[in-house]
Amino acid sequence: MENKSILLVVASILLSGMMIASAIIFNGYQSRKDSNNTATNDLPKVDDNDPVEARDINVDISDDTPYLGNKDEAKIAIIEFSDYECPFCKKFHEGSRLDIIKEYVDTGKAILAWKDYPLSFHDPLATKQAVAAQCVYEQKGNKGYFEYATAIFDKTVSGGDGMKEEELNVLAKSIAGLDTSKFDACLKDDKTLDKVKAGTKFGNDNGITGTPGFIIGKLENGKLVGGIRIAGALPLATFQGYLDDLLK
Repeated sequence: MENKSILLVVASILLSGMMIASAIIFNGYQSRKDSNNTATNDLPKVDDNDPVEARDINVDISDDTPYLGNKDEAKIAIIEFSDYECPFCKKFHEGSRLDIIKEYVDTGKAILAWKDYPLSFHDPLATKQAVAAQCVYEQKGNKGYFEYATAIFDKTVSGGDGMKEEELNVLAKSIAGLDTSKFDACLKDDKTLDKVKAGTKFGNDNGITGTPGFIIGKLENGKLVGGIRIAGALPLATFQGYLDDLLK
């Protein structure tokens, strides 16, 4: 009888110890969980449908950045970060982009600039496409660049292997007045690849993580100021809301 009582006491002590230990472990886990979420919990609640990822962005638009529009006249700058093999970039290029050009670029309200942002899982083709487009830009400027960019998007089916690499040379021959010998030499020039990499770095430095990505803001003395960062092949109406607000 005495042995049974002793066993009951021991069991009670063990059970109490296990409960205390469990509470300590749980509280420790909960504390770590809350700590990991502190930054999020301290931020104001944002509408889940709001595509704005960041605000008050100020960046220089370098002179060697391809763009459409009139810098001297435009009040807004739109910087597009794109990957030729990205299916969503292709969707944007064939959809909302055309409307933005018609309503804001062609009317002198905005410029639409381009930064290369080839994604690693679309390489090597995505980077080679970007290099080829930069080689056209070197000779034919903005007009030739976007003519060639459109030709790539029209040709590729996206996904990283959307076209054959040799077709880049075929497309280059369709650009009026392009010196194909200079084009071929440019493809092999490390400086051209460095420019593509610089576009990606510029995107990374400003929070871009995927394509298509955009920074939109007022254009002042060649700089984008007071900008926002958004992502995705968004409908024209979404862009309009931000662009029209910047024009006020």
